[in-house]
Formats: sequence, structure tokens, C-alpha cells
Amino acid sequence: LTRASASGGRRVGAMGLQATVTRNAGEGPREYSAFRTASALADARWTTAGTRYQLQASLYDAPEAENPGALTAAEMARDRTLPDSNNIVRKASKTVRQSVVSLQAARETGPLSLSANGHLGWRNLDNPQAFAIIDLERQSAGGSVRAQYLGGSPERPIRVALGADLLSQVDDRLNYTNCAGVPNRPTATCPATGDRGSVTLDQEEVVRGVGAYLRGEVGLSPRLSLTGTVRHDATRFAVTVRNATDPALAEPPPRTLSAVSPMVGVNWRVGPLASAYASVSTSFETPTTTELTNRPEGIGGLNAELKPQRGVAYEVGYKGMHAGGLRYDLALFRVVTRDELIAFQVPNGQGRQFFRNAGRTTRGGLEAALSGPAGPVTLGASATWLRYVYDEFTVSGTDFAGNRVPGVAPAMASAFASVAPSWGLVAIEASRVGRVAVNNANTAWADPYTLVNARIALRPDAALRIEPVLGVDNLFDRTYAANVVVNASGGRFFEPGPGRTLYVAMRIGSRP
Repeated sequence: LTRASASGGRRVGAMGLQATVTRNAGEGPREYSAFRTASALADARWTTAGTRYQLQASLYDAPEAENPGALTAAEMARDRTLPDSNNIVRKASKTVRQSVVSLQAARETGPLSLSANGHLGWRNLDNPQAFAIIDLERQSAGGSVRAQYLGGSPERPIRVALGADLLSQVDDRLNYTNCAGVPNRPTATCPATGDRGSVTLDQEEVVRGVGAYLRGEVGLSPRLSLTGTVRHDATRFAVTVRNATDPALAEPPPRTLSAVSPMVGVNWRVGPLASAYASVSTSFETPTTTELTNRPEGIGGLNAELKPQRGVAYEVGYKGMHAGGLRYDLALFRVVTRDELIAFQVPNGQGRQFFRNAGRTTRGGLEAALSGPAGPVTLGASATWLRYVYDEFTVSGTDFAGNRVPGVAPAMASAFASVAPSWGLVAIEASRVGRVAVNNANTAWADPYTLVNARIALRPDAALRIEPVLGVDNLFDRTYAANVVVNASGGRFFEPGPGRTLYVAMRIGSRP
């Protein structure tokens, strides 16, 4: 695996310029996982007549990304570098090219500040998968405006913000029969000699979204403040199925999903470096176009039964910093979600994911973190305990109430220790992830695992900065599932993480 990055900047008159280019390439940690990516980011900032401007342009190009797929538990135990052989036969991979241009402007006039931004984006995707070859061309555009007023007194400040967002996305989607590795090549679906066979889906997907919000913060006393927010979102999905055999199905009814999402919170400054807080907030998440258009029936259009998920979150916490540098953070939360979006696969679906709503889920948990100096050593630790279960969820007569929602670890912990002498840095990190349910029935699990990473860096004090770094990830070469495919068919739930990895890096640059 190799990675190279170069960056630089300078000021030209009143304009500040920065640019970064990066290239990544490698064989990947498994068979059939080679990749190549390149990216560039340019940034220009200037001020004219009291208004600050920022212009950004980015380009991302990934001409190669092989997809080794997921494994069964037995395959991962035998050899974690194995790929799914079907992915090799069907040449599962991805080629992506994406570019974005954005412009931001902001200015302050007394207690009033105004800001606005806009962006344009383009994305081309060629994505052979076992079940199809997906060709997607996307154009996106959007912008937002925001006004904020700051008043009151230093002891009792008042801050009010009003804003709006407008977004648009147009996808031109073509799905082809994947003819790679198909024996006897039936002329109806694989008429030519290439991998792209007949068109199975040809449609245009248009998404328009608008949101507006009002946020207010009031200081009730020098130590107590109250925050409230209300936001309204409306997202419209429309599809034109160009290859529909029935004209009545060419223009399915569009769907508009909307919600009002309020939030209220209180913050109490217990001391100059510590505060306690509590909040109640709501959330609203629409399905993506992929989630809406992937339908087990194998037809185009929109899934009229898939709903947005809505949640209510309750949280209380305490955080702060001791004068000696000790930092601490403790949070207790509970999230109740209606119609949560859950992925699933079907037999003989060749790994294609579909989505349905769970009736109700509850996520309750505790997060804690502590860090600070201990003589010459800096120590830190954090932990999360989570109980994430189905309250109401029945599929084909099977009731999953009381089961854990798959794909989420119920316990995670991490710790680190570092020493930073004048010549550099020595650090060691450890993380622990509990076992993870991978299906709704909780009959299969990803095993728990512990990873240890270590690194040493040199930082000579010179005008030309040369900083070598030597590190090892997964020091004890553990086999683990870095990702799981929930509710996968055929038991292919597990995507193994890389084994022991040694890396050497060299950073060279001039001191500012």
C-alpha cells in the first residue's frame, strides 16, 4: 500500500491560496482488493468590501477499486484474505469520478451576521456487482442562507439564527445484466461479447429538498442557558422509468416526505471549566434514492411502502476539564426510533441489498471518556455501552421484538498512552469491540476483538522539517470483522479487516 500527499499555500495580495493533492494505491489486505485513487483540493480566500469569500474546488478520481465481498464465518476463520469467488467471476468493482465547486460568503454588520453558500457537483459511477452493472451519472446543486443576531448582555446573551437550505440531485441510472462469467451467454440478456448485457433498468431520479430552521439561545443567568430549535424539512422524490413496458408505470406518483423537528436543551456551567447539560431532540431521515429504488420485485420506480425514520432522543451529560489538564466527559442517552430503515437480502439475490422499516427500536446507552497528563505520559480512555433492540418488528410472521438490532456493537472501549519528548512522539493505542449481531434473529454474531496499534515519530527542530514515522497496526495480528453485512443471504456476513500492518511515513516541509 502506498500513499503520497503534497500541499502548499501562499498569499497573493489580499488572497490566500492553498492546494493539496493525494494519491493512494495498493493491492489491498485481501485477494481481489486492489485500488487506486487520486484527489485534489484547491482553496482561495479573500475579503472585499467587508465580505469574506471562500472558493473551493475538489476532484476525486478512483479508476480502480476491486470488491472482494463478504465471507462466511468458516471462510474467514480459514483465511481472512479470501475473496468471495463470485465477485471475482462477476468482476465486482467500482470506478468513480467526482468533482465539486463551492462558493461561500459571510459578513458582519454590528450584532447581525449574514452568510450564504452554494455548490455544484458531478459524479460518474461505473459499478459492476454480482447482480448487475450499474452506470450512474449524477448532477447536484444546492445552497443555504443564514442570518444570526447576537444581543443581550455579556451575562445574559441572546443569540437567534434563521436559515434555509435548498438541495437538488438528478441521477441518470442505467442497470445492465452482468454477463461476466455467464456460461453459454443467452442472446436475450447477453447479446454481445462484452460484460454489459441487456438494459434491465433505465430511469431518471430527481430529488428536491428544502429546509428552514429557527434557533434561539438565551442566557437565563450567568451560568444557565436555554437553547431551542425548530426545523422543517420536505424532500420530494420523482422517477421517470424510461424502459417501462407499461406506459402507466413510466411516471409513478412522486413522493414527498416531510417533518417538523424541534429540539430543546439546557446547559448549566457548574464551574469555569465544567458544565452539565440535558436535551430532548427529534430526528427525521428519509430513505436514499438507492434504498427507494432497490425493490425485491425487480421493477423500477419508487418503493411506496418504505417510510422515513423518525426518532426522539433524550440525553443528559457532564463534561469539563480540571486545571491540571484532566478532561472528562460523561453522557447518558436514550433514542426511540419509529420506522427505522433496516437492510436485508433475499436468497439468490447475489448480495443485493433491499430495505424495510422496523416498527420501533430503542437505543439506550452510556458514554464516558477521561484523558490527561500523568507526569511525562498522556493517558486517555473512553467506553460506550449500548442496548439497541427491536421493540416492535415482525417479518413474515416472525417476531423480532427484544432482539438486538444487527450491525451495532453493544460495548466498545479504547485507551491510549503517549509520550512527547522534544525529539518526537511515542504512542500506543488499544481498542476493544464487543460481539455484534449480524441478523435480525440474533442467530449469528461477529466475534469480539481487541486491536493494538503503536507508532514512533521523530520531529527534529530544524528549518526544513523532516518527520519520519514508523508504526504497526494490529500488532498481534488478530483476525476480525471490520464490517458486517447485516441480514446477508448465504451467511456471508463478514468483511475481514487487515492483519498486522507495518507502515513507514516521511513528512517533509518547511516551517511557517
